[in-house]
Amino acid sequence: MVSGVHAGAEVAQVRAFNVVAMSPWAQVDVAVPPYPSITGPTKVKKETRVTVTMRGLLPGQVADVAVKTVKSGAVRVLHPTATKDGTATVRFEVRSTSRVSVTSGGITSAVLRIGVPTTKH
Repeated sequence: MVSGVHAGAEVAQVRAFNVVAMSPWAQVDVAVPPYPSITGPTKVKKETRVTVTMRGLLPGQVADVAVKTVKSGAVRVLHPTATKDGTATVRFEVRSTSRVSVTSGGITSAVLRIGVPTTKH
């Protein structure tokens, strides 16, 4: 973990060394991937099948998508693999209000709340 690094273009200072010698510091341009983000519907009817999209993943990386049902506290974890453009999608059925987040490389996205309105009888 490196602190003070932000997503986007950054400059890093690096040097090489071994038991015999050490190089001087050199600056290197690096592209820091953004933190994972998650998008999808925020309000659906009960028992609706939804598609949620994640972005900001490393290509080929397996992410952990946690789907927590607010009412019961039950958590399902899905494991999509990112495509070559750093995205992934998952589909699941929503029966009641849920909170969804994606964790990738130890970084967790903001929570996507998918609300299911309660019906009054």
